[in-house]
Amino acid sequence: MSDLEQVVALIRAGKKVEARKQLLTILADDRENERAWVYMALCAANREELVASVRHALKVNPQSTAALKLAAQHKIAIPRPQPAQPLAKPSTSPPRKPEPQVAEVTEDPYPTQEAHPTQLLPPRPPTSKVKVDVKSEFAMPNWVGSEFKEDALKGKQKSKRRRRFIAFTLVGVFVIVAVALVAIVLLTSSDEPLGSNAQTATSISGTNAVIMDSQQQRATSIWLTLNPPTPTRPPRENAQ
Repeated sequence: MSDLEQVVALIRAGKKVEARKQLLTILADDRENERAWVYMALCAANREELVASVRHALKVNPQSTAALKLAAQHKIAIPRPQPAQPLAKPSTSPPRKPEPQVAEVTEDPYPTQEAHPTQLLPPRPPTSKVKVDVKSEFAMPNWVGSEFKEDALKGKQKSKRRRRFIAFTLVGVFVIVAVALVAIVLLTSSDEPLGSNAQTATSISGTNAVIMDSQQQRATSIWLTLNPPTPTRPPRENAQ
């Protein structure tokens, strides 16, 4: 199997990266290989490489059917070959200085400089993601970012207000609990002395009452001793 047949097999198998590497090696040795340039166009990593490969193939063979189909398919402008100038008849007039020839202007938007296979752009990894340049006109407008920033600031302010409200609420609850505990402690401490004083007063009054009763009994006994009671006689009945 020749090198080009291996390239065709790799292209059919979908291994364009490996086929491109082999084509670079083939074109480095033989730049006039029309088929290699056509296959390189099929394995091109980007449009610049595709255009350069098609133009190389048409330069080798302007009637290449495959290259012309690729040019029509991808809308590649083909530079027109300049017509051969007829031979001038010898004249007896003195020779004139040759005028500079103006190159024909074509509507080719791509450069006409031929790219060497080794100077072609490296293949880009296949990806389905589309990269958007931030500075391009297709990027998101500036007002989108400003709206997101305003929403973020509003969210931060709301979260700060919630935190402050929660903090104030917790502080208020803590103060109320502390005041309640202090009041309970004061009430319990004031009740205990009152109870003990009442008990002491009750015991003192009871003791004083006992002492007064004993003193009254002694005074009564002393008075009776000093002033004994006189016996009373029953009244006599009148004799009839």
